[in-house]
Amino acid sequence: MKNPKYIVLLALILISLISSIMLVVYDFKPLPQICAPGEGCYAVKNSQYNELFLGIPNEYLGTGFFLALFILILSQMSKPKKRKHLFILLGISLASIFTFYSLYIQVILLNAYCKYCMIMDLSILIALAFIIIFRK
Repeated sequence: MKNPKYIVLLALILISLISSIMLVVYDFKPLPQICAPGEGCYAVKNSQYNELFLGIPNEYLGTGFFLALFILILSQMSKPKKRKHLFILLGISLASIFTFYSLYIQVILLNAYCKYCMIMDLSILIALAFIIIFRK
């Protein structure tokens, strides 16, 4: 039987991955259903904080990161290894650091909220709590 812990983590990372992909889709087809002008999502996405690393938009980095983490968790479910488990913990920990920074930007600096960013942030914080509570 698959480890239920990884099934939960996989679902949480999938939620983050889908949310991140929605923001990437918006770059190619600006749909108001995703980020309407005047909404918090639009303000966050078009802020100076949307490119924190090498000028690459955060949603592209997030999509790549969440996809890699998703694949790693799938791999761990099929062939468990201690090293993969450690990389999963590291990935969720790094994502959590970025999550706190993202929340700081949205709440303190911009006072604007991106619904897709908040979904990602919440999913990652739940994943962090989950790995802390069920760390064994």
